[in-house]
Amino acid sequence: MTDESQSVLITGACGDIGRSLARVFARASARLALCDLVPPEAANSLVSELQQLGADLAPEPRRARAGGGRPVRGGGDDFGKA
Repeated sequence: MTDESQSVLITGACGDIGRSLARVFARASARLALCDLVPPEAANSLVSELQQLGADLAPEPRRARAGGGRPVRGGGDDFGKA
């Protein structure tokens, strides 16, 4: 990552590839917004793991998503803003 703040949106964040990417970007100090269609327990597990790595997670969304998708963490109107 560069000295500038970087924001990353990861879809499928609770899957094997998404989780691995989230770890890599968390260690690189990127701001993360995560999304997946999973039960809350799986989402909470990922968020807890990334918080232990010191991840900068975007704030909880303030609006529902269309199509039944559940944001894990992040999104909303302020994603990508420092």
